[in-house]
Amino acid sequence: MSANIITVMYSAMAGIAVFAIVQIATSDDRRVDQVRSLICVFALLLIHVAGQLAISTRLFEWAPHLAGAELPFVTLLGPALYFYVRAMKARKPRRFAGSDWWVLSGPLLVVLIMLPFSQVSAPDKLALANPVTRDPDLFLLALTTRAAAIVVFSVFTAIYLIGALRLQFTHKVNVKRVYSNLEKRSLDWLKMLLAAWALGWIAFVFTDALWLAGVSPVGTGAISAVFEAVAFSAFAHFALNQPAIYDDETEHADTGADRQPILTEDHMTRIARKLDAAMIGQHLYKESGLSLRRLSDETSIKENYISETFSQHLRTNFYDFVNGYRLKEAASLLEDTDTNILNIAYDVGFNSRSTFNSAFKKLFGMPPSEYRNRQSAIAG
Repeated sequence: MSANIITVMYSAMAGIAVFAIVQIATSDDRRVDQVRSLICVFALLLIHVAGQLAISTRLFEWAPHLAGAELPFVTLLGPALYFYVRAMKARKPRRFAGSDWWVLSGPLLVVLIMLPFSQVSAPDKLALANPVTRDPDLFLLALTTRAAAIVVFSVFTAIYLIGALRLQFTHKVNVKRVYSNLEKRSLDWLKMLLAAWALGWIAFVFTDALWLAGVSPVGTGAISAVFEAVAFSAFAHFALNQPAIYDDETEHADTGADRQPILTEDHMTRIARKLDAAMIGQHLYKESGLSLRRLSDETSIKENYISETFSQHLRTNFYDFVNGYRLKEAASLLEDTDTNILNIAYDVGFNSRSTFNSAFKKLFGMPPSEYRNRQSAIAG
């Protein structure tokens, strides 16, 4: 029963991977570097799935020399996810060069580890599957090889997944400097799924470790396959539906907080006053798609100057600056009207209730519904 569940799960994942590769290859709404990195992720996942299917369906009995052949490729999964995140967060394509080539060290190390076992004949490999016919020395070699390869996979994957999470974090910081709404731009879904992948691969390594120790608890393989299939499906859904993060017209402003200031304090004070006048007088904050470029056009102030004023003078970013006006307006509407909370969120410029609730609670220390109830109680 467990083997059937594993086979069904990995078969479904194989179908999803093929579908995703076709969809990505035939779409024209992604940059070339993003297409390549995403196809690479799904191709490697397909190889991983094929290896698991070979075990669950016992296909390895027909081609013993292919047993474990997927391990060098699977070692590239972590790096592939890292390069996908890097491609998505970049405003312009970035070439694969320099230290990027170190990514091949993991697979090469796995190949070197597997070389002694690759010399074992096909009949001897098949005999290892049966405790009665296996050669003790060859079985020890197989266990050692598998264990060493799994260690390399674990370390390599951990390094690149941590790197991918760091990229996502810095990406979100940068997006906040340019846009007032982060839905479909922050890649928060990727952060959660990277964590899910990490848990799934920990379960995979744990299951493998149990097998290497001669312990095979009933159902562990099936549970791991189901968890992996869920994470795989979610990743495919979000990745295929992820739009471009940066608008074509959005310029890159030097927005780093550690940049040396080029404006005087008086100049930044005047800019801050002009920005405040534009936000209040023209109600720009009510535009859900308000961007740094749009604010720059309306005020005739360079994007870099606005960004420097935010970081050096106001000690904030564009996202928090705009949402401050939205939340102040929302609080006023909650106090003075009985308008539906969702309508208030949309009216002041938010794109979703969840984002509005989160931002409101962060500023006022309570959800908008509780804020309205308290204000009503005070007034009544």
